[in-house]
Amino acid sequence: SLAYPAAGHVELTHFRGGPCDDAEVSCCVIPGGVGKGWTVTDGPAALKEAIELAHARAVVRSEAQGDVRGGQTVRLEGLVGRSDLNGAVGVALKFLPSSGRWVIRLADGEGKQLKPANLIPMSCEHGRVFVFWGDAQWSRTQLLGEIARGHWGLCRASVAEIAAAPAERRHGLEGRLVFSPDTEMMEDFIRHGSRQMERERELNDRSGLPRGSNTGEAENDDDEGEGVGEGA
Repeated sequence: SLAYPAAGHVELTHFRGGPCDDAEVSCCVIPGGVGKGWTVTDGPAALKEAIELAHARAVVRSEAQGDVRGGQTVRLEGLVGRSDLNGAVGVALKFLPSSGRWVIRLADGEGKQLKPANLIPMSCEHGRVFVFWGDAQWSRTQLLGEIARGHWGLCRASVAEIAAAPAERRHGLEGRLVFSPDTEMMEDFIRHGSRQMERERELNDRSGLPRGSNTGEAENDDDEGEGVGEGA
């Protein structure tokens, strides 16, 4: 049973973690908290611990925090000095009563301290948990072999996956995957597909299609508090 009855309102989203032991919860991801923007629980009590943690993060502790709750996905709006951030999404980590601002981890990993008036909640106000059922149980040797054959790509986990809408997560992830270079172990159909993508990129570059660019950092203004660095 849960330590807090109100924790029963926490939103659960379920994912397939792998084909092994797929009737058991392998781990849970809880958005929010200090540091990178999420916490992982595992073990026999993973789900119970995750629900209670999500509930604790979503509890209202001050009227000054506005409509935002810890762990929510939020959209930035109404910023004047950093208008380039309007429309960006991130995760609300923690409210700071001393400054009246929320610590926000943006999808690109950047930390900001912003007023509640500049944040629009985009997810459940009662807390949320991503529940993963089953596990792939790859050994390091097996996984390295699959990577060498080109079957797997790697990328660093980020708040982008948590902040994005479910239908957009896979698309955003695939754009960041890094694959093994061409080796003798790589499957032919993967090698041919990679070469085809390279040719398409070259054609796009020659045609002058616009490419994405980074805006870089700007100085703080009245909208924004000090940035937040990576935590432990």
